[in-house]
Amino acid sequence: MSKGSTTGMTITIKCPKCERTDTHIVDEEDIKEIKELGVARIGFLHNDHALIINFDATGFIRGAYIVASDSIPSDIRVFYDNYRVLLFPKLPFLDFEIVLIDLNRMVVDLRASRLIGRDVALIMEYVKSYLNLIRGSIKRVGVAGRNFYATEHNNVVLLYNNVPHDIVRTCLSELAGGENNLSSIYLAFKYAMSSSMDKDDPAFRERLKMIVNAHKIRVKAKKGINAIRFARASILALWPQLTSIFDMIMSDPYIKSKDGAPLLNLMLKDPEVCFDDLYEMLKELSKRDLIEII
Repeated sequence: MSKGSTTGMTITIKCPKCERTDTHIVDEEDIKEIKELGVARIGFLHNDHALIINFDATGFIRGAYIVASDSIPSDIRVFYDNYRVLLFPKLPFLDFEIVLIDLNRMVVDLRASRLIGRDVALIMEYVKSYLNLIRGSIKRVGVAGRNFYATEHNNVVLLYNNVPHDIVRTCLSELAGGENNLSSIYLAFKYAMSSSMDKDDPAFRERLKMIVNAHKIRVKAKKGINAIRFARASILALWPQLTSIFDMIMSDPYIKSKDGAPLLNLMLKDPEVCFDDLYEMLKELSKRDLIEII
């Protein structure tokens, strides 16, 4: 059943398998998908299964079907209760795992973990039951037969494994409560674990904060790509390991635009590159007045 005809209308549907009732308020993302595909496609997680629905611009449900919760198509936007669940794409370079539950934005992000859709209900039951216990502390939790640790900071709950607790505290202190990006946070943890710098050094803190906000920080060509290309040989003589990232700077069309390209894009080009090297190279390009970091 639906009410209204545009953004803000409410769609209500009952699962034919478990009889759970879900509601969804149509948003701009739905409208955009309807304009492109004719229908919007969303899924509701119900423990071991998910209810997938297709609905049109009037809110009429054109189709509904059940799939296993670990077999949800990657193009489906997924929800658990009123939380948006991000399952795809999985970060391809995991050597530790992080699950982020943003209680303000109502997002559960599993993309930096090996957990899947059926695990979301277990995670959220734990968070609802033990949120007050993990505020300002770290507790052990079992999810899907595997061990994680749970903590909370600024209304962001973090489940993690294979990360030292002091690194978690250091990184969480840099989360300022705004819009967090799991890829940025993952790379910040990775940097903190590999860096030999003193964790109280202001220079380390500056770099860590830069990574945490890498999705918001943008790199923009200041004098045009030709000027950067002219500097290529001298820059790569200092940082030959950054050749692929430097060439990305020259080829990325967004860097040439007035808004520039997210720093995160450069970091994801090669997640194994030492951020200290990338930081120094970008600072040198900035010093030469070839790029602007905004």
